[in-house]
Amino acid sequence: MGRRSRLRLHAIAFGLLAGLGVAAPAVASAQAPEGPPVDSLVVEGNHRVSTDQIVQSSGIVLFQPVNYRSIQRAIQSLFNTGNFDDVQVEQRGGEEKLIIAIIQPNRLEEVKAALESGKPVLSYPEVLNGLTQSTTNYVVVGSFGKSTCSSLAAWVLLHAGKDPSFMIGALSPSLRENARLGSGGVFVLEGDEYPSANWDDTSKFIYFNTNHLLLTSCEHDHVNVFPTLADYLKPFRQLVAQPSIKTITACVDGAHVADVLADAKASITTYSQHDLNADYYAGEICRTGTMAEFDRIVTPGP
Repeated sequence: MGRRSRLRLHAIAFGLLAGLGVAAPAVASAQAPEGPPVDSLVVEGNHRVSTDQIVQSSGIVLFQPVNYRSIQRAIQSLFNTGNFDDVQVEQRGGEEKLIIAIIQPNRLEEVKAALESGKPVLSYPEVLNGLTQSTTNYVVVGSFGKSTCSSLAAWVLLHAGKDPSFMIGALSPSLRENARLGSGGVFVLEGDEYPSANWDDTSKFIYFNTNHLLLTSCEHDHVNVFPTLADYLKPFRQLVAQPSIKTITACVDGAHVADVLADAKASITTYSQHDLNADYYAGEICRTGTMAEFDRIVTPGP
């Protein structure tokens, strides 16, 4: 038995019929001849909507014959989603390659004006990248639990007199604000895997100059952006492999955490509610109202 301590605690399509280039919706012939099958399908211009979602919405199936009518139907279907300002289909290089090219709208006039101004335009993760260049950065990531854990870390540092900076995605009842710039040289950030901006698919947390990482969970989320589990886990794998990270603390109760940690370069400490092989696990959990108490059990080393 380990030691115990009590705690309270957005398309253009390529590959079309031979010699056919189509752009913008039109009325198709009722007797359109069958064309050759599409050997490959490429989507261009998507920033917010995933390639898989665009292909699915188009109704085009790889290795199935495609004709004028089905191309028109695909274009109309994509327009009908309301996600695109323009949809074009064209063939390039004489291959049976269907190319779907889309243009996603800048829905905010302010954003459009900024992008057309010629001045630098930064997403908020890029701003945080600048703010975290010279601080020690504690980043909390995962499918859930991020706001709770980052709020707790910020609260502890505040009450320890460390004057931390923090950026949290929710307002905690224990903190007066969800973002703060302190002078203590420590920054706590809630890290989000969602794309940084309409023009940047990079997950937000990639920008945060992470030194110490808390990974709470890796359950498949944001399926509109990450249609498959592999898509979802990819940015987490990129994150844990960053050389700036010195330590990783990870909850091993959920699925896929161990798979992500396989790409880690840093020292790893694990915790769990149930896994007695974790470095730390909880025992004798007692909940009373909003209060929870448990024994923090430290697994003996080798």
